Formats: sequence, C-alpha cells, structure tokens
Amino acid sequence: MSRALIVLLIALLGVVAIVADRMIVRLPQKILEIDVALPAPSLQIDPAPVSMPAIKPVLVDPLSVNCQALASSVEKVAGEVWGIEAPTARLLAQLHQESRCEPGAISIKDARGIAQFIGPTARLMAARYPELAPADPTSEKWAIRAQAYLMRDLLAHYDAAPTSCDQWALALGGYNGGERALDNENAQTGHSYEWAKVEPKRARSLPAWRENRDYVRRVLRQIEPQLVRAGYGLGVELCV
Repeated sequence: MSRALIVLLIALLGVVAIVADRMIVRLPQKILEIDVALPAPSLQIDPAPVSMPAIKPVLVDPLSVNCQALASSVEKVAGEVWGIEAPTARLLAQLHQESRCEPGAISIKDARGIAQFIGPTARLMAARYPELAPADPTSEKWAIRAQAYLMRDLLAHYDAAPTSCDQWALALGGYNGGERALDNENAQTGHSYEWAKVEPKRARSLPAWRENRDYVRRVLRQIEPQLVRAGYGLGVELCV
C-alpha cells in the first residue's frame, strides 16, 4: 500500500472519529432540548370555598296538633284558676300524656275525652262545681276546666308536701291512679309526702303502679320541659 493511500485512510478515520464524537456529545443535548421543550404541567388551583348560609335548626312542636289547637283555651282557664303563676305548660303536658288531646279517646277503663275522666269522677266534679253540670267529659271545654279544678283540689289535698315538686308529683299521681292508693303508699313512708320516698312504695297491682309512676315521670320530666323550651310558658318551677 502506498504511503499516500495510508495517509488518506488515516485522515478518513479521523473524520469518522470526529463525527462520532460529535454525535455522542450532541445526543444528550438533543434529549435535553426535547425535555425542556415539553410544556410544563398546568397547575389547577381549587376555587375559593363558597361560604354557605348557616342552616337554622327547625324546632318541632312537641305537642300533638290537637293539643296545639287547645293551648290558648288551656292558658285562659289556667289563668282564671291560678292567676299569673298559671301552670299552662304542665297542664298541657298532662293532657298530651292523657290522650294527645283526642276528644274521642276512650281508655280500657272507660275514661273518656281529652282529660280522660271516668264516669264517677266526672259526676263528682259536676256535683262539686255546678258550672260543670251536667258532666260531659267528651266536651273539650268541659274537660279543660274540670282538669284544672281537679288538679287544684289534688294540690290542696297534698299541701303538706315539703316542696312544690313533691306536691305536684303527688297530685299527678292521684289524678292518674286515684288518691286512695297513693295515700296508702304515702302512709308507708310515715306520711312524709316526699315523692322520692313515696315513688318506690306500692299499694296497687304492679302494672298499675308502673303506669302511675311513668305517668308522673313523663309529665314532669319529659313533656313539660319540652313545652317550656317551645315557648308554652313556665308558671311553676320545673321538676327535672
């Protein structure tokens, strides 16, 4: 091989080496250029939270619809009987517990009307108060007044109670189950007239005793506080 040919081959190899070197060097640059050229990911910004108006709680009237309709009548009669300290909420709670103010309500013991008077008690009230004669427990007007008068009488019967709450608990117990059984139970406490002492005593059947105690508890501790919160008036201190 001639010297000139060898020189040419060497020159060609040099050119090839230079081209290869440039390709190797430029390849990452191309890749880098491609990476840089890619569009940046879009940044999504959540919109500012929209302030919602505060939701006001809906107050549900604890009274039955029928009792709501009679509330003003109960308040009027209670005011006539008790004056400015009329226990309107308590009397309404009692009627709600008795019958939900259903005028056609009849119990298994034949108690009738919104205040659940049995025949003998209704006739007794008519004899005691001429304005209640003749006895008509199915009349809402008659029942509201008779209930107020009977509760006033029962409160007087238990006026030896040490507190107003004791007196009302005894009066409600007497309204529901009669004074005789309750007086016998009070006698078992040495005539303390304290409801906490009378409540566990029993001088009647177990079912009747349970019903009587639950009646007092529901009127004073459950229904009446709800009515007071609903705006039906206080009149007397709560017994909770």
